[in-house]
Amino acid sequence: MRDDLLEAKAAVEWGISQLPVLQRRIDAWHEKSIEVVTVDLNPQTGKKAKVAREKEPIPLIVNAEVGAIIGSLRSSLDLLAAALAKRNGATPNRHMHFPIFYSVHDFCDPLNGLHSKKWLSEAEIRIIKKLKPYEGGNVNLWALHQLDILRKHERLIAVSVRPKIVSARWKTVLPPRVERPFLRLSHETVLIEFPADTVEPDVEATLDVIFDELGLGVAGRPVITILRHFATVADKIIGMFDA
Repeated sequence: MRDDLLEAKAAVEWGISQLPVLQRRIDAWHEKSIEVVTVDLNPQTGKKAKVAREKEPIPLIVNAEVGAIIGSLRSSLDLLAAALAKRNGATPNRHMHFPIFYSVHDFCDPLNGLHSKKWLSEAEIRIIKKLKPYEGGNVNLWALHQLDILRKHERLIAVSVRPKIVSARWKTVLPPRVERPFLRLSHETVLIEFPADTVEPDVEATLDVIFDELGLGVAGRPVITILRHFATVADKIIGMFDA
């Protein structure tokens, strides 16, 4: 890779290196704070349930770490923009960030759109143009950009916990069961219901930490998966300018 892209590349690599750290933190919280217990769901109807009980909410440091990784990935593109400016004889400044626009109209605006970035060469503009870096054009760039703005200027990135059953086994013949369509972990989330007069099932449950940000195409999707995808997108864009 060209030397002037190595700083941008390093910002992506740092983000990737933090994903196992984030996963270990989530796993440690899961082991300490989530337990599967049996409760009387409705004594009158004779139903019991296995529930996932949250003893402690997921720590805010997880939200902060998610935001830090997002920030590094978004910064990698701004470092790319700085490298491109230098290639074209310009001195990078705070206005020379990687261009991502609020709409296709802003993108095409002859005064303030992509073609107004005189610190980019025509070849570089053609590459960026193909990326469609605006809302409705490139969902990944738009989501990464907006999440970065949110975590810098407003609040930590919102995440939720979604439990899921890995397995449910009975030692005897399987009775009828109802698996609940849960979306978010509450203090006690019902995983599975069963008649009170049957042998209790052995239930193994795990969870996903998911984005809880609406309107950006990431809501309900696993945090680790999406962050890894953002890293792949940023790395690919940097590579486009390695010729």
